[in-house]
Amino acid sequence: METIRISMLQSSVDCCRRAASGQFQKLIGDDAGYALTQERTGVYTAMGTGAHAGVQNMLIHKILHGSLNNVQENIDMAIWEYDKSLQETPDVLYDNITGNQDIGRLQIEQFVKHYQNDVAPFLKFPENADPAKHIERHIVLQLKGYKVSGHIDVTPTRSICDTKTGKALRACHTQLGGYANLAVSDGDEKPEQLIVHHLPRVSVGKPYPGTTTLSYPVDFCMNEAWYIINQLIRDVENFKASGNPACFQANPNSMLCNEKYCRAYGTKFCEYH
Repeated sequence: METIRISMLQSSVDCCRRAASGQFQKLIGDDAGYALTQERTGVYTAMGTGAHAGVQNMLIHKILHGSLNNVQENIDMAIWEYDKSLQETPDVLYDNITGNQDIGRLQIEQFVKHYQNDVAPFLKFPENADPAKHIERHIVLQLKGYKVSGHIDVTPTRSICDTKTGKALRACHTQLGGYANLAVSDGDEKPEQLIVHHLPRVSVGKPYPGTTTLSYPVDFCMNEAWYIINQLIRDVENFKASGNPACFQANPNSMLCNEKYCRAYGTKFCEYH
């Protein structure tokens, strides 16, 4: 059974073939016989993993005790998870903003400090809330013989919040809408707010701009996400029947169309370049 991850919806909008080559590797490689390039992981992925671990530790404490814990505990948790993620990654891509592992640690410390100051004090949770229902909540929906899965970062009262730590913020409508659809499928009422908290990754030594909070239109996001999920199911079914890469629409004009970001780049699965 193939799995559609909510986190892939943004990439699917930009280039469905790139998203498919990252998610459906067995189907494309083992079953259909296309050779994809070796997966390479950017340091920003490990940094996001670390930051989320720090936020999770912070908000679980808030739910259980009604207050925030010492920020250093959350920084330590975030850095531990970041280091662990790098140890498990054989080929890490660093860049001009995060040039090595130590710089990444300093940037993660910024993320956690600003989240604890700018965001965490203002999040409201129901009385006697279960942390598993509100922090890093994993939901799997069975749909037309497929699994649709996602981890929702934070589910405060009647809201869904996602934490982003990239250097620039891309359109998040479909990902947030996907999370909202999953939450409703899991018994929640339709959320009143879909929110992104963006903690930008900036060079050490530059003034930190702080957290940006953005709100997204609920009905629009849910509708867009639901259509894309169903379109991906149709695309996979067509590919299973034909083995034709064109079942997954490509965008050779995407800014991420290069060997650094796409496993299909320069292969028989995508011959635009």
